[in-house]
Amino acid sequence: MFSLFKKNTSIKIVNKVYLTEAIKWKACAEMIKTNANTIFITWFEETYNSLNNFLEQQQHNAKVIMYRQATKNNSANYVFAEHYPLYAKEEELFNKLGLNEIVIMCSLDEAFLKHFGSDKIISLLETLGMNKDEVIEHEMISSSIKNAQTKLAKQVLIDSTARSQAEWFRKNLI
Repeated sequence: MFSLFKKNTSIKIVNKVYLTEAIKWKACAEMIKTNANTIFITWFEETYNSLNNFLEQQQHNAKVIMYRQATKNNSANYVFAEHYPLYAKEEELFNKLGLNEIVIMCSLDEAFLKHFGSDKIISLLETLGMNKDEVIEHEMISSSIKNAQTKLAKQVLIDSTARSQAEWFRKNLI
């Protein structure tokens, strides 16, 4: 009852989950075609390099930046090219950028989702006949990812920097 007049500061997160990173990169290229103001933000250097290389090969002039370079820009369409394993760090940047809705691109073959058993999900989706370039997107998925990040935070003593998601898991989990 006391929260009746409380301002809702919740940030809407839209996770777009693809079977593979290659399909995710193709989806990123399509986003550029529909909105030239799209700026992709990455958390890890490996992702930054991979997405930049793909977009160069496709001859797209998209802007890809590391999270440290992100500044508030009301005309930009920010899209995150991956998750950071800890939600608190993501939320801090979302708030700094003043974003109300965030699109995060993920793939079931990246280290973050593999840590939570995405290999089983991939085989299940293939068995069910899912097309390789379909996207999975639902509020339940976003909620589950946020819960997984919160549980993961309880296992991390110190958040050591890393060049990739896989390296982050090797360095930071107990």
